[in-house]
Amino acid sequence: MLNKVVAQFRDYRYIFIATSETMYDRKDDVIWDLMRSGYMRYIRNKYERQFNNLIQNNFGRKIITERLKVWGDRPQFKYLVEENKQCLNISAPYLVTVDPAFFDYMPEKTTGEENV
Repeated sequence: MLNKVVAQFRDYRYIFIATSETMYDRKDDVIWDLMRSGYMRYIRNKYERQFNNLIQNNFGRKIITERLKVWGDRPQFKYLVEENKQCLNISAPYLVTVDPAFFDYMPEKTTGEENV
């Protein structure tokens, strides 16, 4: 079965959730993968209410802290790190009103880092 999926969907991300796991436990992993794949903009535009609920339920802060973990203290990301650190002090609903696309992007982890 997996070979069929891999053959048909090359270069796609795969998310496997077993029936022994609850969706609540895997929610963060699923959202990180959707963000890294570029689907957060689609979710924000098509499912506005669910997106706003997600951001307001402290997930906006999780997104920012996850970005800061990925970027670390590397100089090439200095501007992005400073911007995200400033946004930690601003409420997420306000950020969505000022810059709706702020939460659309999640950077890829560099080689050698473990996937979240």
